[in-house]
Parts: sequence; C-alpha cells; structure tokens
Amino acid sequence: MALSDDEILREAGRIRARRRLRVAKTCAVCGKPFEGIAQARYCSDACRMAAARERKARHDVDPDDIVYIEPHRPGESTRDYIIRGRREAIERGEMSPDKAELSAWDEEQIALIDEMEADRDELFREHGLFDDSTEIIRRSREERSKQLSGQ
Repeated sequence: MALSDDEILREAGRIRARRRLRVAKTCAVCGKPFEGIAQARYCSDACRMAAARERKARHDVDPDDIVYIEPHRPGESTRDYIIRGRREAIERGEMSPDKAELSAWDEEQIALIDEMEADRDELFREHGLFDDSTEIIRRSREERSKQLSGQ
C-alpha cells in the first residue's frame, strides 16, 4: 500500500520527535525534576502558564510610575521640543545640566525624526488624512474602478 505525501511527512515528524535528545532538567517554576527536550523549561503546562502570568505581572505598570510628557506646541520643532523638555527636567531636578547638552548622535536622531515628519506631512497633503485602513482600501478601489472604466 502506497502512502500519501501527508502520511509520509507525518511519519517523518514522528520519527524526528522520537529521536530528540531528552535530558534531566529542573522546572523553573516549581523546582521539580523532570525529563524533557533540551529547550524545555517547565515540567507541565500548569507551570508554563504560571510563569507566563508571573512575567505579565512583572510588566504591569503602576499608575504612580506613569510620567506625563507635554506634547509639541504648535509650530515647535522636534529639536526645540527636546531642549524644552530637558530644560524643564533640570528645573524639576530630574536631570543634571551637564546631561542636557545634545550629542552628535542626538542631533542625528532629531534630523531623522524631522525627515520622517516631513514625509508624513507630504503623504497627508497628497492623500489626505485616513481614518482607518478601510478608508484607504475604499479609495484605492474607487481609483481602480475609474481606471478600468476609462474615466
């Protein structure tokens, strides 16, 4: 009896899985010894999920740790905005004056931001503001329909 391609691939996968090197390990959550493949870290799905919950809890943000950053003022350049933010941080005692100077790398990054903002503004001038991707798709379809109908 001939095997189909899918059956051959499934059997090859089973053979590979049986050949994987299994080693004695210790669970990273409960500390229980277990036998698993080299990259296994947990003895069970329960420990794997407990580790995921712990990672998530470590990344939850305390509302007291949120810092409000004032947005750009109308007509303010990115460079002026950053300098103003650093000046205000110095006044609040959060930054030393010697750290407030912009390095060559900072200036390069500001130039890149300015370039990206100019590209964004040009895109908006050419195509207008899009509310969402549905609007972009709708406009593209209209343009394509006009092209196909010869208008």
